Amino acid sequence: HVTITVDGMDPNNNNNDPFANIFSDFRGNLPDWSAPKCDPPSSGTPKQEVFICNIFYDASNQQFKDFVGKYMGTCLGRIRHKKKGTKFRSAIVTFETVEIATEVVTKASQLPPFMGRKLVIKFNEHRKGEIGPQINGIVACKSLELGVWRNEGTFQGRWKFSTSLVTLKFSNRTCIWSFTLDSVSSNELQELTVNYKSLVQSITSESSDEVDLYMEWQRPPKWEVEIGGDSTVRRAFSHGLGDALVFRTTISKSSFKSMEPLLEQLSKAKVFPEDIIHKKISIHRTDLTVHRNTSDPGILQIFELGSLGITPCDYVREFHLRHLKSQGILVEEQVEKLRQRFSIWTNDEKDRFLAALSISRSRRIFNLDSIDLKRVKEKKKEIIPETCVLIRKIMVTPLKEHYILPTIETSNRVLRHWKGQEDAFIRITFVDENHRKYEGDVSKSMENRISQFLENGIIIGDRTFEFLAYSSSQLREHSCWFVDTQIGGINVRNWMGNFDKIKTVGKYAARLGQAFSSSQRGPVVQYVEIPEVMSNFPKIPFSDGIGTMSIKFCAELVQRLQLEHIPSAFQIRIGGVKGVISVDPKSSDEISVRPSMIKYSSPDKNLDILGWSKPLPAFLNRQAISILSTLGISDEIFMEKLQRFVDEVKKCMKDAKIAAKLLTKFSNNFHSFTETILKMIRCGIFVEDEFVSQYIQCFIARMVNGCKDKARIPIEQGRVLMGVLDESKTLKPNQVFIQVENEKENRCQVIQGPVVIIKSPCFHPGDVRIYEAVRNDYLETHMKNCLVFSQLGHRPVPNMLSGSDLDGDLYFVSWDVDLLSFENQTPMDFSGSDAEEVESVQVESVIKFFVNYVKNDNLGQIANAHLAFSDASPKGVFDPQCLRLAQLHSVAVDFPKTGVPAVFRIDDRPKSYPDFMNKTKKVTYVSKKVLGEMYRNVEAMKITKSEDLHRNSKIWEHGWEDHVDQAVRDRDEYNFHLTSIMNKFGIKNEVEALSGNLLKKKTRYHELRNMLFMELQVLRADFEIEAEDPKIRREIAVARYQACYHPSFREPYSDHRMLSFAWLAVDDLLECVK
Repeated sequence: HVTITVDGMDPNNNNNDPFANIFSDFRGNLPDWSAPKCDPPSSGTPKQEVFICNIFYDASNQQFKDFVGKYMGTCLGRIRHKKKGTKFRSAIVTFETVEIATEVVTKASQLPPFMGRKLVIKFNEHRKGEIGPQINGIVACKSLELGVWRNEGTFQGRWKFSTSLVTLKFSNRTCIWSFTLDSVSSNELQELTVNYKSLVQSITSESSDEVDLYMEWQRPPKWEVEIGGDSTVRRAFSHGLGDALVFRTTISKSSFKSMEPLLEQLSKAKVFPEDIIHKKISIHRTDLTVHRNTSDPGILQIFELGSLGITPCDYVREFHLRHLKSQGILVEEQVEKLRQRFSIWTNDEKDRFLAALSISRSRRIFNLDSIDLKRVKEKKKEIIPETCVLIRKIMVTPLKEHYILPTIETSNRVLRHWKGQEDAFIRITFVDENHRKYEGDVSKSMENRISQFLENGIIIGDRTFEFLAYSSSQLREHSCWFVDTQIGGINVRNWMGNFDKIKTVGKYAARLGQAFSSSQRGPVVQYVEIPEVMSNFPKIPFSDGIGTMSIKFCAELVQRLQLEHIPSAFQIRIGGVKGVISVDPKSSDEISVRPSMIKYSSPDKNLDILGWSKPLPAFLNRQAISILSTLGISDEIFMEKLQRFVDEVKKCMKDAKIAAKLLTKFSNNFHSFTETILKMIRCGIFVEDEFVSQYIQCFIARMVNGCKDKARIPIEQGRVLMGVLDESKTLKPNQVFIQVENEKENRCQVIQGPVVIIKSPCFHPGDVRIYEAVRNDYLETHMKNCLVFSQLGHRPVPNMLSGSDLDGDLYFVSWDVDLLSFENQTPMDFSGSDAEEVESVQVESVIKFFVNYVKNDNLGQIANAHLAFSDASPKGVFDPQCLRLAQLHSVAVDFPKTGVPAVFRIDDRPKSYPDFMNKTKKVTYVSKKVLGEMYRNVEAMKITKSEDLHRNSKIWEHGWEDHVDQAVRDRDEYNFHLTSIMNKFGIKNEVEALSGNLLKKKTRYHELRNMLFMELQVLRADFEIEAEDPKIRREIAVARYQACYHPSFREPYSDHRMLSFAWLAVDDLLECVK
């Protein structure tokens, strides 16, 4: 089967038939094979897609193409096969005109069966969420070249695909370049796909007979390879292809003329970003030398004549340069020029110049000599909290590496030991081009890229880094630690402890990771070992992961950590010890640990504190609601709780008391800007102030959008608590003890009666359970803000709750009577598979284990499939498919320790998804269950800004004018650093950063927010008013306020007002108001 595309054919010249000569070469001994009649495409004629399903599963793409060509006529482009289940497949075929497609659909019933199956044929309607009509267009191109802007109007190619045919397809969402490579089998069709949202600009440049279309993107494309038409795999490439974000597509004028209506249609449909304007200008190209790439001869690598060599640069500045390059601010030639300049500059000159580049509002800098160094103030020495460190990170995608400047993180045991050498450690994370973790879509080339990165390490400037280890949470995020070879990974691992007794790779890696848990340093301790409290359930003790501490030692920790309240339990590490210690009044030993807490032997006796017991707000989520609804809780209860909360939240813009109440309850108290807003509200400054208005709007948007997207409903009569064990043996089987702080009455409240307990994530009907909360005079004396479980009975209660234990797990608990009208179901057995043992675990095995985990990580897919199946089935979570997925999820959770992956089959994938899951690229339906009703009943919220900036006339202090010039300079410097922090975390709105209410979905949300808060805490400390005289402090504070709010002092470098600087000295300003 041969497909031939001919460009430039004259339909009016019958004597000049290009097919005649072409087919004479192929005809040979096949006289009955002749070229089909082919009408040329008419300019601007809209294409039409047809959806065909019920295709026999074992049919090849080639057989299907032959059938379509014989009975339906010629179709353009590639026919996509998509798996929709185990019994049949479907395909999307694009026909040249609507008329042809209409005829095919009309006469579908007259078509013969294809491989014994009657095909179902209909028009392919565009998916929900797309704007306007379905847009499809395919254009034959002469070549595809990827490069960069050398300067404005000069394109420099970097990569060229050696191929005989390139096609460019436009759809409602994406541009797709399809081609084959001369170096590989001709049946491997390569595809580069980019979403329009990533488009920066579109430019055309014409010559006598062809047009160059330049499209610049924010992110690299997704590179896929179709092998034989029946399967598609992702491709990775480790030679900087992802840095070439300008695509130069060469098209003949005749083809481009037929493409112009498509571009116009796309523009009318508003699929391009609003600020994109298509330009027609003259583009220059630099002199180029072409080299065939050694790793893939089908890809031509282009170098500038007299290609520059690499000039050595120190590690810190080299990392910063690579950051600027990975952000698209600089290109390689500019980076090389700066390396050369740095060889004669002082470190201060280098740092000032790099800081000016980082803060540039321009996405791409062409002229290095135009950088305004006046904006860069003398760098203050950052005062990092003792519990924190600065860590650099690299995000490795299939096509490039993103270098992330140092961010403040809570320290850990390893970094504290190598204090002062934190630069020797780097976090590496492997993500997709959209910076999301891989989920079951890792191809062989991507697997090789990850393996090579881990095995070979990375050289940055004058340092070489190698693989070290990863924690359990980092493995889930496909992240790991690298260390400078001058320290050496083997030396760090030997320092941690003795792991010789661990014979399974997964457990060995998990034990290494214990030392990397974020923690605060405690005192050096001597612990004693006490017996395990065993149950009758195989291998699961009641005391799994928990020990005890004396009241005296608890008081010492409270004083050391300067805590306002006395916790009843701490989550800790001591060398190879891992778990929780709770207060036991009968204990005279500082710390007592159990065998289940000792993971490996270590000489290190320093106590590391990860957290402590405290009451957290309780929220229901989609998983819990799905199970509770199936168990019989009325849908009206969820709808009523949702509507009541949303109505209350929306009142925050009108009622200051409600705003203060909800901000106090649901905001993260660790960050001080919420306290600033609360002080302003209490002093009478409310939404008439633009800063307060935006801050509250951001809070409302976060809470309301959480209700809509995740069904996060707060439960007033509930808390999230740390689980501990009843050391007194006074609780009977299936009894719990709960004592929580009552915010309204400012006292502790002992809960009595039935309570519902949930451990997230939950998938099995038995994961949501009711137990009896009782009063216990002995436990009441020392146990509060934690969930105390009995050590009596057949099976430990925590194990029945999603297979949890007591090493720091948190539980949702509620005594709301609306959630208690159901019966407990038989809990699932969470006994996992035994891991394969080896004689001795080597670091090479750990690397292979990491790669295998990334390749087979399907936790998210299983969770999404369970939610979709439970919504679609009348049986809910009792559906056999849901019960299988619940068991499968348990296997996937144990994968990091056992090395046994969960096998996620094709029939485990839903064929359609409910609308509340927002799967815009999948087949969706309107959910009739409660989660769908909740989703559609809530409107998403956005932040709006007022045009006029209201100034408070009460904020005044005579003499402020004397300080305003300095205030303006300080404001510019503060905004400079705040913008740098926002850029680092990908945040565009000031109040999002200051509140931590990040409105765009981000992976590792809580971790990112904590790092953000620590950075802002340091920034705020740098700009504290140092004057001691109260009047001078008020004068400076008022001058800062006027610098932000008065129109005469508007910041010249910004189009966006940033107001937080005005309120850094909130107490001094409010003294003026009072």
